[in-house]
Amino acid sequence: MCKPILGLVVSLSICAALVIEAPLRVAAASQPLLVVVAASSAVKGVTLGELRRAFLGEVVTVEGRRLIAINHPLAAATREQFDSVVLALKPHEVGRFWVDRAIRGQTPPPKSVQSPELAVRIVMSVPGAITYTTADRLTEKLRAVTVDGKAAGQSGYPLN
Repeated sequence: MCKPILGLVVSLSICAALVIEAPLRVAAASQPLLVVVAASSAVKGVTLGELRRAFLGEVVTVEGRRLIAINHPLAAATREQFDSVVLALKPHEVGRFWVDRAIRGQTPPPKSVQSPELAVRIVMSVPGAITYTTADRLTEKLRAVTVDGKAAGQSGYPLN
């Protein structure tokens, strides 16, 4: 008797969270995502394939530095946009994808942090760290890198 009620409470909580966050998702989705590293990093650009592999937990080295992928939380609009474009996964597929990889003994997912702000702060201070963000979060301690030789906003930039 308690399990159906618990399930209903969980379902309603998830629906409420989605309704509250929906306007934020729309606003963030209208901005291109920037792939960022620390301003002091030697990494100037990555390919979409390198980015995909890094965020699939594979070892990727660019400019002599191993990339450390830092993901936003699952509920963040930026994460949904990134997963959709870079990993070709819809929000409902992400969890299943990583569970399947774990069952098969494949690499674990990259580190997910509690907020997009924390992801950016980690990238500023950890050599080799890479994440994604929107232009409004850029600081002098971050540098946007090109993806497939294109900068954000340019025609052909994959995360526009």
